[in-house]
Amino acid sequence: MKKIVFVLEQLYGGGAERVTNVLANEICNKPDYQVHLLTYRQDAQRDFAHDERVIRHNMGQSAEGESRIKGIQKRIRFLRDTIREINPDCVVSLAMPRTVVLLVIAMLGSKIPLILSERNDPVRFPTSKYVRA
Repeated sequence: MKKIVFVLEQLYGGGAERVTNVLANEICNKPDYQVHLLTYRQDAQRDFAHDERVIRHNMGQSAEGESRIKGIQKRIRFLRDTIREINPDCVVSLAMPRTVVLLVIAMLGSKIPLILSERNDPVRFPTSKYVRA
């Protein structure tokens, strides 16, 4: 069985979340595929509905209220530990740049293929020069 992991901050909001949800739902229809969805936040009222075969992993406790560094460390640890536990064939992210950076750090040393996709105009988004770099 092939395992695919999608990584997002949340499963509600904009286009990347909607497209990821559509992809995850469609891949579930293929035989011998298992789809996992990793998120930091979950909101039952706002989340896009996903196929019951999609396995959702949510960070659970929010990093809100913690220092910025502790929040970043917590997210990296969640991504690294969960991806190792799943041991997927590939990891895919259409997420915001800050999530992509944490995902790349979490997967350092991993031989798992990582597919990243950004669809925004890099001249206009993100507005931070540091994140844009």
